[in-house]
Amino acid sequence: MLVGRTIDKSPAVAIRDGKWKLLMNPDRSRVELSDIPRDLSELNNLADRYPEVVKDLSQRLLRWRAG
Repeated sequence: MLVGRTIDKSPAVAIRDGKWKLLMNPDRSRVELSDIPRDLSELNNLADRYPEVVKDLSQRLLRWRAG
C-alpha cells in the first residue's frame, strides 16, 4: 500500500437525498455518487455524469459538517 494515495481511502462523509447518495472526502479528493434504486450495490460512480447533483449535495454536506 502506498501512503498518501487517496484512491485507496474510503470517503469520510456521506449525504443521502432521495435516490442519490454522495460519499466524499471533505477535501474532495474522492467523490462517489450513486443512484441507490438503480444500483443497490453502489458499484457505478455517477459523479462525472451528474456534476450538478454532486455540486448541490457536496455543498450541503460541507455546510452541515462545518456546523
